[in-house]
Amino acid sequence: MKTVYSLREDRDYVAKVQATSLGPKPFGLKATDGLFGSDQWWHNVETGVIPRIQVTGVIVRLLRTGMHNESESFQMLTSDGKSFQYDCVAADHTDRKLYQVGARIELSFVRQELKQPVMTTTGEVHDSHSRSLIEIKIGAA
Repeated sequence: MKTVYSLREDRDYVAKVQATSLGPKPFGLKATDGLFGSDQWWHNVETGVIPRIQVTGVIVRLLRTGMHNESESFQMLTSDGKSFQYDCVAADHTDRKLYQVGARIELSFVRQELKQPVMTTTGEVHDSHSRSLIEIKIGAA
């Protein structure tokens, strides 16, 4: 399987998340287990302090999403029989061709607590955590 995206190499994104998290506004992630993308944070991911969420399966459909169909996405059938949809992400644009129906795919995420929970219009907590992509690997179709 080929790694088409790795958060470790996405320095611009890490810098933006860190700046938001360190800023005075109530946006971004809490740095409870280390500042996002820092050496301490990666150590905590690797040792399980920050748990990984693995989603594995096979791409079953490619589609366009967004208000103006501007995003390329895929739908996969996970190894436990569920459907999962996500954007086609690749550090190198030439790797986008690997997103093919029938290709095996593995996504790794972590969940981190937000500085401020996302609220519904009725004032209830919708979510208190953010899911962050850390890696995508794709195998041949």
